[in-house]
This record gives sequence, structure tokens and C-alpha cells, in this order.
Amino acid sequence: MFLLTMILVGFGVLLLLILGGAWRAYNGIGFSLYLVFLVCIPLAAAFAVHSTVPSSAPRRQAVGTISWIVDQKQGKSHTYTLGFKTEAGAELNLEAAAMPLFFAEGRDVTVAVTYLDENRRYPRAISFRALSGPRAGYATTVNADWFGPWLGVLFSAAVGVVALIGANRNKRSSQRAKA
Repeated sequence: MFLLTMILVGFGVLLLLILGGAWRAYNGIGFSLYLVFLVCIPLAAAFAVHSTVPSSAPRRQAVGTISWIVDQKQGKSHTYTLGFKTEAGAELNLEAAAMPLFFAEGRDVTVAVTYLDENRRYPRAISFRALSGPRAGYATTVNADWFGPWLGVLFSAAVGVVALIGANRNKRSSQRAKA
């Protein structure tokens, strides 16, 4: 807990230093636009966590167990592929767009999966929900709709870029003379 507190304090001090520099560099309108830019960064990140590439593919649901999960690391990003055995006995290989339920791997935990019926080697699973076991009811999901959170990522990025350009056009006159 102490480490988390120190990390939060560090981020707070960093934010104050950034805002102090911005207060000195920009006039009132420029500083306001700079604040809008700073708000757009975590907003875009929050939208990105809850979305995936949109798709018009039909959604399919299956109930069964997760037989294996493979974490494929590519630089700093992770791609999860998993084997899913349905109650009917069919074996599905899926790519997890939503975070898979690692606690259910290889156990007698019944899981409901919603996946996109795409023409891909590994269709994307967009929702996992534990139906039995100690964590019954636990669910992870991402939105793959065309009018979903991914539009928030684009909107936040566009507003952030426009705000930053506007802030740089509203520097204090002493800052313009240096540039």
C-alpha cells in the first residue's frame, strides 16, 4: 500500500510540475486548451481498454470449458489464444479480445463465451463469463460494435491534437519572442 501511495504522490508532483510550466508558458486560453489536452490522454486510454476493432460479424455464444491459454508477447503487447471445448464437444480455437478467465483454465469451471463469427483462423472472443466455480458471475467484455467506445478513442485523440495546437498558438508574448 505504501508503494502505491508513493507512486500516486510521484504522479501528482509530476502533474503539478507540468501544470506549473504550462501556467508560465501559456496565456489563459492556451492554459485551458492545454488542460483539455491533458484530460484527453487518460480519456482515450479508458475508451481503448473497453473496445476492440469493430466488426459486423454475427455474435455467437458457446458454453463450455477453457482447455488451454497461450500468451503471445509481441513487444509490450499481449495476444491471448485459447482452446475452448463446448458442452456439445466441439473444440474452438479463439483469440481473446477480452481478457480471458485465467482462473478457469484446465478446471471444471463452466464458462460462457461470446465470439465474433469471422472468417479468421482464430475468431475473436469478446466476452467471457464464469457460470460455475468459486468466481461464478465474474465477467470480462469488450465492445466490438461500430458505434462503440473505439469512437471515443478517435474523438479524444482529435480533440487532444486540436487543443494542443490551439494551446501552442496561445503562448505568452515572452515565450513567443524566445521561439
